[in-house]
Amino acid sequence: MGSVGAPVADRFPFGWITIVGIAFSGLLWIGAVLVAGPIATVVLFTASRIPGGVYNVSVVTIFQTSVSDDRLGRVWSTVASATSLAVPSGLLLGGVAGEWIGSRLVMFAGGVGSLLMAAYWFLIPPLPDLDHRSKSYLVSLVIHTWRTECSYSLMVNFIGMLLHNMNLRSATVADIPRIQTIAERSWERNYDVLTRETARETAMEWYNEEKLRTDIERDDARIQVAEADESGIIGFSHSVWGDEETVTGTVLRLYVDPNHRNRGVGSKLLEATRAVLKEHNLEWVEAMVLAANEPGNDFYRSAGFKRIEVAETTIGDDSYSEYVYRDKTE
Repeated sequence: MGSVGAPVADRFPFGWITIVGIAFSGLLWIGAVLVAGPIATVVLFTASRIPGGVYNVSVVTIFQTSVSDDRLGRVWSTVASATSLAVPSGLLLGGVAGEWIGSRLVMFAGGVGSLLMAAYWFLIPPLPDLDHRSKSYLVSLVIHTWRTECSYSLMVNFIGMLLHNMNLRSATVADIPRIQTIAERSWERNYDVLTRETARETAMEWYNEEKLRTDIERDDARIQVAEADESGIIGFSHSVWGDEETVTGTVLRLYVDPNHRNRGVGSKLLEATRAVLKEHNLEWVEAMVLAANEPGNDFYRSAGFKRIEVAETTIGDDSYSEYVYRDKTE
């Protein structure tokens, strides 16, 4: 579609093509992040690539009309070398950023960044009227390629998160070994203040088979697991509540396998946990997270929880600060 629209766009200065294309893509990126449903997200992401087609055809046209035949090979070689460096760095940055703080947030920031880039081009006098006679198109092409490859990596990560085929259900005794493994891996990943040995021993103590079997069978507790088609169980939540007079339920633990994070698994487990507590007529949900567990604290804050207390808990022979969060079950 971009190629089809290129002849029409070629009637305008290259600078304006860039401004409108970047702004259009940025708006569609933001829409793709905010819209509900994977189908709409894929459609908007696909549409955001239309300006890229227009841009690429315009660049080729610039080469053919402004570069002499004896220099065309050298120019193409220079451009190919520059963009070859941009591709892996863009893919790497997109993947690392998506895994670090989540694809949704990075894609939203990328959309806002595109709008700011378009505004910058618009406000700098020479740029809107940039045409094929300017040598600046080479730098523009490299930046555009780097940005595009970064967005490809994020798109794959984000769409994969949305299309992640996952089933939530109550845990069974057969799930105990996998729950223990996820707990152990999470402790090793999340708690830098603990030695690997202490993290492993504590995880196995808190989640030994007897305790898990008891909590699976209790009427005032629920262990829910997130199960993916190919990977099996990739996360779990463990919540408890008291008698009928109690208005608050507690999320003792919510862990996602480190290899499956930033794909919405934790959010789905928390949503399901809220629903269980609400079914039992509980108005509030509390969660306890070690102060040293930065990913866990960020998770609950981003979910709308407010910190209400700082407590102390003992792990091994040492005492550690623990934050208590609270939010409505609805």
